[in-house]
Amino acid sequence: MNRPEGRESHRSDFYQVPAAYSNSVGEERQPVQVGFLNCTYRHCDIYWLSDQNNPVLYCTIPPRGFVNVRSYAFHKWIFRDHGTFERLRCQYYTHTPRFVPPFVFILHPDLSLLRRCVEVVVDQINAGRIQRDDIPGQYLKLIEKTTSRKIFFQSDVDNTTVKLEKLEH
Repeated sequence: MNRPEGRESHRSDFYQVPAAYSNSVGEERQPVQVGFLNCTYRHCDIYWLSDQNNPVLYCTIPPRGFVNVRSYAFHKWIFRDHGTFERLRCQYYTHTPRFVPPFVFILHPDLSLLRRCVEVVVDQINAGRIQRDDIPGQYLKLIEKTTSRKIFFQSDVDNTTVKLEKLEH
């Protein structure tokens, strides 16, 4: 199957709105309509990065949900799982000529099988039971790290910048 002419696919951890969709040059603040489709089974927080690179929560969309946003050229957007604040990936297409509005597909993160299994275990067991259950030590550290990350983010909902910085490390 051939890709349509004038369309290029990209996958990334963030989305940056391309140059304005007009013939004018240098108008960085020209509005651009962008569509975001959540292709995951998770609720997704959509953040735009301000001029100072501070993440600002724009909205939360449900699984398989869609939202149209009015953005500007060169704005950056990132996507996080609403419950775990894990970074989600995105796929988007660059159209030439640029009269087709940008459309972004929000996708599951690329996880190893071990990491996904740990997430499932953490979702299934109570944090107080982790030490009492018969879990091998090599997996216990991964489970504790994942659990503490979830607890940290759930108790610190208002400090978005700190949450996103800590997640990156």
